[in-house]
Amino acid sequence: MPGCHELGTMNTDVERLIEEESTDETETETAATPGPCDYLYVYKMPHLTREQLNGLDKYKYSAIDTSPLSQYVMHPFWNWLVQFFPMWLAPNVITCIGYVCLVIDYTLLAHFDWNFTANNTEPSSIPRWVWFVVAVLHSASHHLDGVDGKQARRTGSGTPLGELMDHGIDS
Repeated sequence: MPGCHELGTMNTDVERLIEEESTDETETETAATPGPCDYLYVYKMPHLTREQLNGLDKYKYSAIDTSPLSQYVMHPFWNWLVQFFPMWLAPNVITCIGYVCLVIDYTLLAHFDWNFTANNTEPSSIPRWVWFVVAVLHSASHHLDGVDGKQARRTGSGTPLGELMDHGIDS
């Protein structure tokens, strides 16, 4: 099945939909099978022009972190930490493990404080060990988020899917 990044297929679908829209409605035509890119249209109107679609192929993510904390503390720590991960470990697995840490955080807090009232003036009903586990897992998730990109560059296995997972799951 062709992907949406294949602009020839995409533009052919757009042109076909525009032609179908402009034909006389009294003619009976058989409806074409929806293609993989039909989700980009609402009421058969293309949302992206040919020029915009061509620009997607040239897009390259780039971010510069100028925070002193990141430059002098976190990145050196993550560079040291990534050495302990095996080369065969996929960066997306690291991202998913970080996500599981956050799910466990939420599950623990939702179980022990189901109505989220532990922040009021009464003594907390949440055991201290839960706060400790939540803090450790949240910290682990943060560090795994920092290490997954370094692992991708280290192993040369960075992909657009990995970037999407990193920014989608960790956000």
